[in-house]
Amino acid sequence: FYVLCFCFLYVFTPDVFLQFFASHADKQSFMQIREITVILLRFVAFYSVFDALGIIFAYAIKGAGDTRFVMIVIIAYSSLFLVIPSYLALIVFDAHIYIGWAIVSGYIVLLGVTFFLRFLGGKWKSMQVIEKVPPAVSPSLPETPFIELEL
Repeated sequence: FYVLCFCFLYVFTPDVFLQFFASHADKQSFMQIREITVILLRFVAFYSVFDALGIIFAYAIKGAGDTRFVMIVIIAYSSLFLVIPSYLALIVFDAHIYIGWAIVSGYIVLLGVTFFLRFLGGKWKSMQVIEKVPPAVSPSLPETPFIELEL
């Protein structure tokens, strides 16, 4: 609900967030910045919903013991869908900032959907985080340490 409220504000009242920056800026140059920022806030509004899904479900499955899956997905997706595409688009092909934000948004959407689907799959339900029976101390060992002192 919190995320959806801010998404609504980002899309329909972006000037609420920009007014603090506009007060000390040159009006002419700020209008160009405002045009770009309003579009970037729409990117934020879009990916925030999926980011919330990703955070909630990644922590849910990690808490249930499915930590390896989360680690592998983040490493693989970061490399394949964030770092390499961003480098190619922004550095090699000198793409517009919107392309960079689209790549980041796509990455966050992909993470959110992946963790949500993993949660729905239910594999985490069969994982054990805590052993059911604690290991017993071998009866051949003393219960307390014993040190012989020579006098």
